[in-house]
Amino acid sequence: MSVYTMLILIAINIFTVYNIYVFVRLGVPENISATYYLLEKRHLHLGLLIPLMTIILGLTMTIAWIGIDKQLIQESYSVRFLLYVGAVSVGVIAVSSDYKRSKLFTIIHYTGSIITLFSGLLWIVLMNYKFFYIPLISSGWIVYAALLTGTLRQKALFWFELMVIYSVQIMLFVLSLMF
Repeated sequence: MSVYTMLILIAINIFTVYNIYVFVRLGVPENISATYYLLEKRHLHLGLLIPLMTIILGLTMTIAWIGIDKQLIQESYSVRFLLYVGAVSVGVIAVSSDYKRSKLFTIIHYTGSIITLFSGLLWIVLMNYKFFYIPLISSGWIVYAALLTGTLRQKALFWFELMVIYSVQIMLFVLSLMF
């Protein structure tokens, strides 16, 4: 097992454990970032878990992504910029977790979130046309979970965020196994 595979598995596990904790303790949030406020209000100032999780997730995925991308350089050079845009945007999200503090923080946070989500989706589409089924698989079990909780329409942004993040993680995992 490569270092990149281990980093992706660490990222997947951290993200999964965080979300399971949130589901069990707080229910389904409106979006991932909203867990900052839920954790801050209900659990003795644990709001710092979201920036910590975001930074660890961003670092592990970015290191693995760079390593995998170097091995795919001939195929992926034209979409390599998405890697860096996504990584910087994750950092922006992490430092602006308290996005309701001011209008500026709200704009910064949502801009970072939108750029992160769309750079991840665009990377999957442009880079890995051979693996188009990965977002479909992620979407399938996420829609199933949303239907089980009865929150598909009310919490659509949260489920969309999960779908994109898990799709990128699974894509990186599959690619890491190829090298």
